[in-house]
Amino acid sequence: MTECERLIAEGKLPKEFLEPEQRECYVPTELKKLWALQIDLIQQVKVIAERHNLTFYTLGGTTIGAVRHKGFIPWDDDIDIAFKREEYNDFLKYAQEELEEPYFLQIATTDKYYYRPFAALRNSNATCIAGGDSRLPCNNGAIIHIFPLDGYSDTKKLNKFIKVEKLKNRAAVSRYHNRNRKNFLARIAYAAVTPFILGFKSNEKHFLRHERMCTKISKEDHELIGIQYAHFDTAVRRIVSNKHAYDSVIMMPFEYIEIPVPVGYEEILNDCYTNFRELPPEKDRVCKHTWESEPDIPYKEYCAHKYGVIYDK
Repeated sequence: MTECERLIAEGKLPKEFLEPEQRECYVPTELKKLWALQIDLIQQVKVIAERHNLTFYTLGGTTIGAVRHKGFIPWDDDIDIAFKREEYNDFLKYAQEELEEPYFLQIATTDKYYYRPFAALRNSNATCIAGGDSRLPCNNGAIIHIFPLDGYSDTKKLNKFIKVEKLKNRAAVSRYHNRNRKNFLARIAYAAVTPFILGFKSNEKHFLRHERMCTKISKEDHELIGIQYAHFDTAVRRIVSNKHAYDSVIMMPFEYIEIPVPVGYEEILNDCYTNFRELPPEKDRVCKHTWESEPDIPYKEYCAHKYGVIYDK
């Protein structure tokens, strides 16, 4: 039984949802299956959050989808959510204690091959591979991303910290993606430099230190909040808004469930996008991600067969 078949049998997925349809672009059944698994992952988050009185928020394209489409952006293939830093830390703790197979909380301390400075929630009975991860023995199940929202102030000291952390986060990525570089000399150079950037720490130790530093900073009084430290790009101000935009949530329809959108979503989206309510030209309605997905096959089976990945026992 596939995961979608299981969800239908349990009454958690309307069977007709999987039918292909024409929205603002064509949505095939395979994408609908991935959406269904991601909606189920959101429901797993909701159960834990409600049990422990935690609040999470939609982010970015997921918020646009809720506001503009009452569901997924038809050419999108992921869900992004966030907790404020202290509640993010609490969620990670509870999720590790309470999730059961096939669900898996993926962070550096639960998956030694995971190198991103934010969490993922996976369904191990499906496959969803990010670009460059196909040959890594990490969990490559169906996925949603879970980010921490951190406080931010535009100060010289904090901006320096952000730049250093993003350099270290990039080095953590390089540790695993270096094998995919075509230029042999570049592979040698990155392999030599990366340990110095990370202070000869493992990815797990790097990210534990990173989490402690970000938690300490977020306890300070900041007027801005957002995904500031848990990213790789070099922009100092990225996806930050007034903290009051996250004072509460508004429940909005999202396909066949409801999801919590931050009360200040207009301000947040205007900070990040231009004319977010307008549809892009038809030629630009294409997915920006490089997922390789197979919703009906467990990732271990798929990756072992296609890429020869050998997993730790």
